[in-house]
Amino acid sequence: MKPQTIELLDEFRNKAVNVKRMPASIYIESVKGCPYSCAMCPEHFTKPERISADLLGKISPYFKDLEVLAIHGGGEPLLGDINYFVDAAVKNDLVLHMNTTGFFLTREIADQLLKAKLSIRFSIHAGTADTYAKIMGNKFEKVLDNIAYLVKEDREKNKNSDFWFSFIVMKENLGEIEKFLKITHDIGVRHVRFMALSPNAESLRGIKMPDRDFKFNYSEQYNPGIEKEFLRKLPFYRERARELDIEIETGTMALFQKKTFFGARSFSLKKRKSVCAAPWLGQLIISRDGDVKLCCSCDCILGNINDSTLDEIWNCGMMRDIRRSFKNGRVPEACGNCRVIGFDEYPRNSVLYRKA
Repeated sequence: MKPQTIELLDEFRNKAVNVKRMPASIYIESVKGCPYSCAMCPEHFTKPERISADLLGKISPYFKDLEVLAIHGGGEPLLGDINYFVDAAVKNDLVLHMNTTGFFLTREIADQLLKAKLSIRFSIHAGTADTYAKIMGNKFEKVLDNIAYLVKEDREKNKNSDFWFSFIVMKENLGEIEKFLKITHDIGVRHVRFMALSPNAESLRGIKMPDRDFKFNYSEQYNPGIEKEFLRKLPFYRERARELDIEIETGTMALFQKKTFFGARSFSLKKRKSVCAAPWLGQLIISRDGDVKLCCSCDCILGNINDSTLDEIWNCGMMRDIRRSFKNGRVPEACGNCRVIGFDEYPRNSVLYRKA
């Protein structure tokens, strides 16, 4: 563990309002946009645009303090400058984290990625090729084959990377969860998370996918009946996962939620924490235009890298107010109904995981 991370952990335990060390985890929107057509994604059929070298130059001096560098945001990270981020991860001895569909994964890219310590969550969302083609607009076998190669090579190199499969629950795939778990086992991935479908302007209206015979409507695909059926069968899914040596990790389908899109409801599977690690350890989100947010669940903009240094933003008035609120036992208004980020939500192969 880096000395600065030890100091950050002490500042977290003491609930320091003004911290002396920079965050140990940063999320960079390395790419915005994706040319593919996942039905639930608002970025489908958009031109990928990479973060500028100028903006990266303003962020990169802080890489030395990191334990986790995530390339994450409103686009497909594998369309970014993978060589740059792999080199940064190796040079600064940190975990390179990303969420990806795996559409653009090849054996050559896999070999490049394997130079770094990896934490990758693959968006799968299906248990059959037909459903995958409907929801994701791509070829299931090809994507799984490339993921299987990455996982196999990682195991043979004894790298102990942190690989997950994510599954957004909806009407279209609800009956395929057992098949999904079997595929997860066969690929060699040992962790899955189930996510609630989030609405966007297109899915609320209903969108006809122009490249396939499929109309995607949010209220049809995700409603109280879908939630109820998933939660009814969750004990069975947990038992099946246990038999396959798979762990079901925390996701938005297994959280205690004060409020959902459908109104008041509570899922008693995971209670909301009273203290969040993000204001001390970090999950700072830096967008392609330089805006900085506290985490992926907070909409408040703390500042912009083009106008202020990251040091200044990390201890700005809003950040101090957020830390002070948690110190006094209150979830800040800026955090809304966020689940509150705990140490168990950092990459499993990082030193941040479950350190509290």
